[in-house]
Amino acid sequence: MGRGAPGAIVRSEPLVVFDAEMRVVHMNRAAESLLGRSAAEAAGKSCQPVLHGRDARGVPSGSSADAAQGERSSSSAQESMQKR
Repeated sequence: MGRGAPGAIVRSEPLVVFDAEMRVVHMNRAAESLLGRSAAEAAGKSCQPVLHGRDARGVPSGSSADAAQGERSSSSAQESMQKR
């Protein structure tokens, strides 16, 4: 069984490399595209916020802004129900 060029896999598949403390030390372009952030932005950050990616608005998933939006939506829905 032959093996393809390993560099081709690294370029086409998302790859994130972490150090022993689970901080990002490398991301390829496929990972940047998937996670919605640049390698420079992710460098040195903990794996948790980096791997969550971003939503369609560009807001990091699981962020406080995301939570605040969810709370506002929930409040609006409750107020609508109370008015009925």
